[in-house]
Amino acid sequence: MRDVIHRFILLCGTALVLLRLYPSDRGGWISKLFWDDVINTRIESMTVRVISFLGFTSSAYQAFASNLDSLAHAFAILFQALAIAFVCYILARWI
Repeated sequence: MRDVIHRFILLCGTALVLLRLYPSDRGGWISKLFWDDVINTRIESMTVRVISFLGFTSSAYQAFASNLDSLAHAFAILFQALAIAFVCYILARWI
């Protein structure tokens, strides 16, 4: 029975990681499952703070903001996928 629970937890973790890495639209159920609206809001505010700290002009702001936002969003998705995998692995080992 313990082996079945381990496999179930690892399968659920794998499914969650694959869902997190799957490209989805902003209003879809996958986006709501991982609270993408909250994460995107925080990423956008961080991007604005970094750009204001660096002192870019308005012409350079658009390209830099878009690139920084895309990079931060990709990092957030990868971090979430790694965190899900780590938690499921530790949980499966603990049980």
